[in-house]
Amino acid sequence: MNIMKKIGVFAVAAVSVLAMASCGAEPSVEAILEEAQKQSQAVKSMDYTITADMEMKSGDEAVSMVMTGDASCFTDPMKLKMTMNMDMGELGSQAVDVYAEEADGKFITYSGVSGNWIKQEVDSLQQYDGMSNMKIYLDSADSVKMDGEEELQSGTAYKLSGVISGDSIEKVINASGIMDSMTGQLGAEYGEMLKSMYSDMGDLPMTIWVSKKDNYPVKYKMDMTAMMSQMMNKLMEQMGDEAQGVTIEVSKMVMEMEMKNVNAATDFEIPQEAKDAPLIGA
Repeated sequence: MNIMKKIGVFAVAAVSVLAMASCGAEPSVEAILEEAQKQSQAVKSMDYTITADMEMKSGDEAVSMVMTGDASCFTDPMKLKMTMNMDMGELGSQAVDVYAEEADGKFITYSGVSGNWIKQEVDSLQQYDGMSNMKIYLDSADSVKMDGEEELQSGTAYKLSGVISGDSIEKVINASGIMDSMTGQLGAEYGEMLKSMYSDMGDLPMTIWVSKKDNYPVKYKMDMTAMMSQMMNKLMEQMGDEAQGVTIEVSKMVMEMEMKNVNAATDFEIPQEAKDAPLIGA
């Protein structure tokens, strides 16, 4: 795996991350966040879309990566369906079907590419649970202010902007599944490398939208450009001779997730051919 492909895998993993008007008065930011946190506890299912858009450059070589996913998620018991498309420009593109379920006290994932399925048991499905991650982002939001209202697929929403402070970055990264992706794709040493990288990250800018009608958090957006640039610089340092003379410039890294059909998600069945695939490591 050449250096740019390794960097591409790293970047994808890093992104492989969120009532109340009475008597005509606008509610406070604090009241909106409090009610959104309360309502998020009641979410049992939802459909959502997720997008990660990244652009970076090394010397004369530019890499643009866009990952999009359409998902349906149920929380009790946990099961998920996602169709994920990954476009890495000259490095190629790939479509992956992902299913996950909680069954008999175990967490199983099924990943299919061109009809070939990989089935494996994992420790947790948190990285696939969009509302669980949204709860973490709500809890971690700091210095939040009102940016008005905006029309989304789900209707009118309050738009709130703030940051995830440095001391909450580790919790957000762990929820995103970056650590598991790094370890699985590049090896345990890169996972350990990442742990040291986010120990001194600055604040992460984010925006959260909360439904004006029913107070559900319905969208989040995180601008990870500065954070990813710092992480790439540290990665180059720690890769040593393998990255000698390589410089990485990250010009864009933005993640978004938007929810719809809250508590009315599109139901699905996991394909039998996926369930019949041999369990890795069994």
